[in-house]
Amino acid sequence: MSNGAVCPRAEMSLAMLFAGWRVPGAPDVDAPAIDLLASAIGGGEDSRISHALIVDWKVATGAQCGVDRRRDGSMLWVAAIPGPPGHSTEAARVLLDV
Repeated sequence: MSNGAVCPRAEMSLAMLFAGWRVPGAPDVDAPAIDLLASAIGGGEDSRISHALIVDWKVATGAQCGVDRRRDGSMLWVAAIPGPPGHSTEAARVLLDV
């Protein structure tokens, strides 16, 4: 705030689910195919992971997928924000099944 007023900090928590799989490093010939896979699984609101978790199963409010590229080894990861309280277990099950 520009007038110097102090805003109280709101306490909140946010559950997140992460899953990751080891994939070949950046110089590997399969790296472009893995990038394409990550894009197909989690590239945008119409992606397979978002559609399954948010639209079909209604157990999450957001989902993403990507690749953390490293020289010697990389990780294909998927992340989701579970929806209403109590949906974490169901969201994890769907996340791993997609």
